[in-house]
Amino acid sequence: MEVCARNIDHAAALAAQVGAQAVSGPAELDTAVDFCIVAVNDDALPAVAGQLHLPHSVTVHTSGATEAEVLRGVSPHYGVLWSPMSFVRQEAMDYSSLPFCIEGSDAAAADAVERLARRVSGRVCRMDAGQRRWAHLSATVVNNFGNAMLAEVQRMAAQERLPFDLLLPIVNQTAQRAALDNLWSRQTGPAVRQDRNTIAAHRAMLAGHPRMLELYDVFTRLIADRDSSQ
Repeated sequence: MEVCARNIDHAAALAAQVGAQAVSGPAELDTAVDFCIVAVNDDALPAVAGQLHLPHSVTVHTSGATEAEVLRGVSPHYGVLWSPMSFVRQEAMDYSSLPFCIEGSDAAAADAVERLARRVSGRVCRMDAGQRRWAHLSATVVNNFGNAMLAEVQRMAAQERLPFDLLLPIVNQTAQRAALDNLWSRQTGPAVRQDRNTIAAHRAMLAGHPRMLELYDVFTRLIADRDSSQ
């Protein structure tokens, strides 16, 4: 087993955890490997794939938004192994509970990717490229955009000397409701109630926070329009 990275120290750290050998570039990889995982930024995938030639390998990338075909020239069998999760180096995870979405260039590739995924988790789903792109878009909205919203509220709360942990119970409640059906039926707040005075007061308070005001207006219209169409 080998771990390759631009930064050899990063490669060595991961290699030490999994009992592998660290290498500093694609040219040093053993071309006889039977499985290769390419875990790089989406924009870097074509360039990295162009440096790889693994004629005996099943090669996968871990991007939710990139076509599997970017690996066509790397191996005879290729695919995708992607999880709709947010990975941060400093955070430990229980991988056995993570969902994995897989895709293969052919039946042999799909079977090989699924076998690998099931060694890690029991939640494995085969998807075609279109389904995976929509899953990635959805994950981007709920996680990346959701986290950005919370970060803006956290910053704003600090400016207004409001303890952010006061909001954690409602954040957790909202996350728990995500497992329920028909989330629109559980929508609350001034936009649903058409509390125009409250909305006007909120907008006035956000005059000093123009980015949050813009988001407030967008989501208020989204909720109000959705509610009026019911």
